Amino acid sequence: MTPDCAFEPDAIEVRCVECGKPTGLMGTCQEIDFCAACKEDLITASMHDGLTRAEAEAEFSAILISRIEGVPYNAKYVRRRVLHVSIDNKPACGAKGGPHPLTADKNESNCKRCLRKIESNESN
Repeated sequence: MTPDCAFEPDAIEVRCVECGKPTGLMGTCQEIDFCAACKEDLITASMHDGLTRAEAEAEFSAILISRIEGVPYNAKYVRRRVLHVSIDNKPACGAKGGPHPLTADKNESNCKRCLRKIESNESN
C-alpha cells in the first residue's frame, strides 16, 4: 500500500524524473530526483557543449532545483552548441563571449542570426 500523504517521510521510493527507475532514495510522494545514469547523461551532454565538469554539474543542479520548484522539465531537449559562420575568424552574427565554433561553409551553420546576416549581405 502506498500512502497518499505527502507528509510521511520515507514513505515511498523516489523514482527518476526522466526514466522512472528507482533512485535509491526514500521520501514522500512529491519528492523527485534523477537516477545516476540520467544524471551522468545530462552532465556528459553539457560537457560535450564545451562546459567543464564543474560547470556541467552546476548546470545539472540548476535543472534539478528548478524541477523541484515546479518548473516543467523537457527531458527530450538537450542543449547543443551553435555552429557560426566565420567572417574574419569571428561569428558573422557578432556573438559575444566564446570561443565559438566557426565554419566557412554557410550550409554547415545552424546559427539563424549568422545565416540572416549572410543572406542580407548577399542580397545587397
